[in-house]
Amino acid sequence: MARAVTDRCRRIAHIAIACALSAACATRAPAPASPPAPASAPAVNVDRLVERGCYTCLEEAFATTSASGANEAAFQAAILLTLRSKELGLPFAQWLERARALLPGPAWSEYVAIAESAPQDPLSTDRDAILGIRRRTRDDIDAARRALATGPGSAAFRAYLDLSVVCGPTFFEDRDAAVTAVLQQFDAVPLLRYRAGVCGHTPLLADVLRQDADFADVYLELGRAALQRERPDYDEALSHLRQGRAAFPASATIVATIGNIALQR
Repeated sequence: MARAVTDRCRRIAHIAIACALSAACATRAPAPASPPAPASAPAVNVDRLVERGCYTCLEEAFATTSASGANEAAFQAAILLTLRSKELGLPFAQWLERARALLPGPAWSEYVAIAESAPQDPLSTDRDAILGIRRRTRDDIDAARRALATGPGSAAFRAYLDLSVVCGPTFFEDRDAAVTAVLQQFDAVPLLRYRAGVCGHTPLLADVLRQDADFADVYLELGRAALQRERPDYDEALSHLRQGRAAFPASATIVATIGNIALQR
């Protein structure tokens, strides 16, 4: 009988242990789930920003490349911003200095020379400063174009500089052929469509704006185009120029052009 009692006690003990283990498992807090891995920020397509071509796009491209240490790309953005600032009558010295500081090597130095010699818009500075700029000779233009044809840097970047060279104040009889060649190669690139528009292909500017409402750079040239018609449209010109001034309040050229319209009217 003692053995039976002992066996019964063992069974009770086993049951108690099993219950205790079950209770412990039931009350144990579930292990916390691992937090989801943070989503990585989408990579910025610097080439796309540059080819998109608007002033703010070029600024973003410069900020992105300089922060990441991509000096060659940052240099190209700084050169483009130097040229665009001159075209729009904006202060440009800061961009030229940044380009000089980022110069990747001797093979790139011609691009700094091109940016330095590009003329400022005549309304953006005083008359003496404009008269003091030496105009490029035909030999200068040919030498710069040869350097651009074989030099480093992206093809779109070099094409923009090429149009800046041939579309300057110096008469260049092959200008239209140069613009046509660039458009044949880069017809879908807003950066180059804009520069071709500034170089006399004015209808392209309205197309650029229709495709990208942020491309406020075109308003100055659209305003000028309205003034250069056989019968100037002052209201249309002012509408464009005021939108340009809202985007680029530091542009002396835009302010001066608006002032000239007020005098003419």
